[in-house]
Amino acid sequence: MKKESNFQLKFGKVIIAVILLIIIISVFYVPYDINLINGDEKLLSPSIRHILGTDNLGRDVFSRVIAGTRFTFIVSVLTVLFSSVIGTVLGMFSGYSHYIVDEIIMRIIDAISSFPGILLALVLVSVMNKQKYTIILALSVIFIPSFTRISRNETLKCRNEEYIRSAQVFGASKLRILFVHMLPNIMTSLMPSIVIGLSKSILAESSMSYLGLGIQPPYPSWGRMLFESQPYLFNAPWCALSPGLMIMITVIGFNYIGDGLSQKYVYNME
Repeated sequence: MKKESNFQLKFGKVIIAVILLIIIISVFYVPYDINLINGDEKLLSPSIRHILGTDNLGRDVFSRVIAGTRFTFIVSVLTVLFSSVIGTVLGMFSGYSHYIVDEIIMRIIDAISSFPGILLALVLVSVMNKQKYTIILALSVIFIPSFTRISRNETLKCRNEEYIRSAQVFGASKLRILFVHMLPNIMTSLMPSIVIGLSKSILAESSMSYLGLGIQPPYPSWGRMLFESQPYLFNAPWCALSPGLMIMITVIGFNYIGDGLSQKYVYNME
């Protein structure tokens, strides 16, 4: 079992390391202009000149896929960063505070969770008129409840530990107890959720972009590329397969890391 955990963690790290390498390379170099339209090279099959072929506008699919990696990752990382920070703070205050504060915070979280995630994101994006960073704000809102519940549960476990009681006896402030004494212990449980949250945010962003409410043109995204290639699925399958495989590989990589971290922490606790 331990070997399986190590394999998952290492294999996931290799996948994500390759993805990050692609992102770094795409910042400095892409073979073709990602928005260059060439009417003479529409729907060309993969070749030496165009490794992954071209789309219906003659744009190089490989260039757009690796550029889309950058934009999709930016949205996903910022989404998880905002939602995890806000959710962790809310959960810690909820778990450590009095009954009334806990009830208010958790009822708000329950209200947010009562809406289907994608539906809530669609509503938020529509209300905010699809501005440049709207997708990040919308996805952050739907990810906050999960981080809030995890941090609250861990705070409830920690609040009666001896080191917390000792800090209280020595007059440590509430903020110091939460962020100096509790947070490092809570992070061991949060880290797998944060990593898996990255895979979920990639799927959510791709779904939103597929529906036309995610990353907006001229910036490429994997979900948008899937939508644009849908009419050519049978005569030019490479247009859809390339972004689809990138989504699948990236999600698998993060899930492997998340599962590996979860089992690693379980073994360390034992």
